[in-house]
Parts: sequence; C-alpha cells; structure tokens
Amino acid sequence: MATKRSTKSSGKKAKPARPAKSANRAAKASSKAKPAAKRAAKQAKRPAARPKPRAAGARAKAAPVAARRALKDRAKPETLRCKSFSAALTADDIQASLKFWVDGVGFHVKQRWEKDGKLLGAELVAGACMIGISQDDWAKGRNRTKGVGISIYAETTQGVDALAERLRSRGVAFEGPDTTDWGWRQVSLRDPDGFRFIVYEEKKR
Repeated sequence: MATKRSTKSSGKKAKPARPAKSANRAAKASSKAKPAAKRAAKQAKRPAARPKPRAAGARAKAAPVAARRALKDRAKPETLRCKSFSAALTADDIQASLKFWVDGVGFHVKQRWEKDGKLLGAELVAGACMIGISQDDWAKGRNRTKGVGISIYAETTQGVDALAERLRSRGVAFEGPDTTDWGWRQVSLRDPDGFRFIVYEEKKR
C-alpha cells in the first residue's frame, strides 16, 4: 500500500538564498563609485588653482648663475667700484652760489655749516646728486681762477625742455636745449665761479 506524503508545512520558515560573492563585490564597488563621481564633477566645476607667488627669500636664493660667476671672475686686485659721486666746489661768494644753485637750478639745501653766525659751507642735493659749496678762505690768494676745465654732468628723467623753461623763468643764463651727436638732449650752464653744469636726458628709442 502506497504511503501518502503530507502536504502540511513543518512550521519553519525557509531561509532566503544568499547572493553570490561576485554580486556583492559589484554592489559595493557601485556604491563607492557614485560619491567618487560626484567629487570629480565638483572639482571639474572649480576654477584652476593659481600658483602661489614665490617668497622674496626664494627669489634671492635663485640668483642668476652668471652674476655669481662675475663675482668670482673679478680681477685681483679688484679695481675701484663706486656707488655714488658728488662734487665739492669753492666759491668766491657763497651767497651768490646758493642763489644760483638753489633758486635758479633747483637744488635744495640739506645742511649748512656756520661759524660765529657766518656761513662757511652748504650741502646741496637734487635727487641722487650732491654738490658741496664752501666759501673760499683766500688762503691761496684772492685772484685764484676757479672752474676752468671742469664740467659736471647730471642725468634727469624730467625732460630737459621743461628744465630750460624753468631756468628761463628764473633768469638763469644757459645754452640749449640741443641734441648731441650721440643722442643726448641737454642744457649747459655755468655758476658764478665758472663751473660748468650740464643736465641731459638720454634719447628715447
């Protein structure tokens, strides 16, 4: 006699089937790829970062090699090197000289030297140029000739033609302005003691 199988369930719930390991890996990779894609999209929208300026110290350290070699290749013993240049003039009448250089040409007095209320000398400056004026003490005689064979040159960036107009308005005698064969635009004038003073500007190329 054949036995009948029971159609009733045993009362236990069936466990769900586990997904394959390869499917789990694919799901995880997909979940990680989405935030990464969002970050990449945001970075693409941002403007490119500007390069940071180099510090002054870095520029100083990166001195040209040629300059460093020039320091090593100087002749021994080294020749004279000057940073600035100034002139000292002796005047027959220091008050007349100051009137010319200050009121006329446009220098200004930086220092004055006096003794017993009498002006003995002055330091005059105009930009980077300096001229010292001292009153002659006549120790070498009162007939001593001054200013012969001496010319003082000064470069300006203000324009020689404008300087000529200013000198003319102040009653200062001068020559020029004219242009030299080598391209300088200049004016020439002499102080009360005959010292020649030339102001020039380089020809613009």
